[in-house]
Amino acid sequence: MIYIIRTLALTLVEVLCCRIFFDTFLKRRTLEHHMDKVVLLGLWGMMFGAACITGMVWRVLVVVLGTFICTRILYNGSFIHVFFISIAEYTLNLMADSIVVFLLQFILQVDVKRSLPENTLIMIMCKLLFLLCVLACSRYFHHIGNLSYIPDKDWCWLMVFPILTLALIAGMLISQGMMALMLSAFGLLLANFLFFYLVQDIIKREMNIREQQLGEIQVRNQMQLYQSMEANYEEQQKKIHDVRNQMECVRGLLEDKQDSKALEYINHLYGTWEKEGAFINTNHAIVNSILRQKLIYAEQKRVQLVLEVQDLSAVRMEDEDLVIILANLIDNGIEACERLKQKQRVLKLRICLVKNELQISTQNAIEGQVQKERGIIVTSKREKRKHGIGLKNIHRIVEKYNGEDFIQYGTDYFTHTIVIEQ
Repeated sequence: MIYIIRTLALTLVEVLCCRIFFDTFLKRRTLEHHMDKVVLLGLWGMMFGAACITGMVWRVLVVVLGTFICTRILYNGSFIHVFFISIAEYTLNLMADSIVVFLLQFILQVDVKRSLPENTLIMIMCKLLFLLCVLACSRYFHHIGNLSYIPDKDWCWLMVFPILTLALIAGMLISQGMMALMLSAFGLLLANFLFFYLVQDIIKREMNIREQQLGEIQVRNQMQLYQSMEANYEEQQKKIHDVRNQMECVRGLLEDKQDSKALEYINHLYGTWEKEGAFINTNHAIVNSILRQKLIYAEQKRVQLVLEVQDLSAVRMEDEDLVIILANLIDNGIEACERLKQKQRVLKLRICLVKNELQISTQNAIEGQVQKERGIIVTSKREKRKHGIGLKNIHRIVEKYNGEDFIQYGTDYFTHTIVIEQ
């Protein structure tokens, strides 16, 4: 029974190593749902059956042939290519076994012909060395397989675990009794710490990458949006000009005594212009575009957006940076107002130039206390990881221009002010 369990475990390790090895050199096929798992289970069963064959030649033939068939099902590649990779994988496995036996018998002077438990440790060492060889191949040929995205630092961590395990098992074979147990215990303790720091490092890096990607996506989408908006506005102005040229038709209607029809047409035209924000003009095309869009957006959210703006033709910020600051400030204010009662949903926006300083501020009502952790305002939304990117982008732009960023709040108000020298 113990022999069967040991064989099942060792052949499972071989199957997993095969998967990594073939992923390094071959491209997977697109198979039906769970079909790849069924093929791998078949490979596992074939390797277990081969381990029960006493003849070495027949065992090798069964393993190589079974591995070749499974690989042809799972991966793309020519007949010769797949056959060569199958032979290389099995050769690497045999080389690992031979190296372990040589090191134990001739270097460490360990008798490899021991009882079943000690022999099992030797077999585990063989599979660990095989895993190390497979990982080394993946590292060297990583530009071919799926592991090309693993950085060098993580590769070092991956190598540490099998190397540490090899050293522990070798120590257990050399030492006896209590010393072997102590080595095993301390080794497992160290492995736990290494694993903890590895996972912590991966999570931290993943969060940074995700945050950076979200920020870049938001900036790119905002720029594309407002560039498109400005192009649409210019086209709209041309259409308005054309409509005004058609006022001669209105005059004709009036001359024909069709007063009601003429009035209806005029009201339709001017109503459309007012709704599309034709009366906003700060002498800055990008600011005009943002404010027109945000007025419509605020109206959709049933938020009253109150504007106090001046002539901004002297603003010397890059358009992209101006979009990031204004869009995020207004969006944050509108989102805060959405959580209030209807009569409190007022967002005040002030944009002005005072003594060569661009001052942008928003103010809105709030209910309850502002929550902070470690000096940072905490969002009240459920998916916290996806939010806060806007504020960080604002801070980044303010720092770029050596400006100042102020947040003031009380029990019933919240004000965000930005001052940037022009």
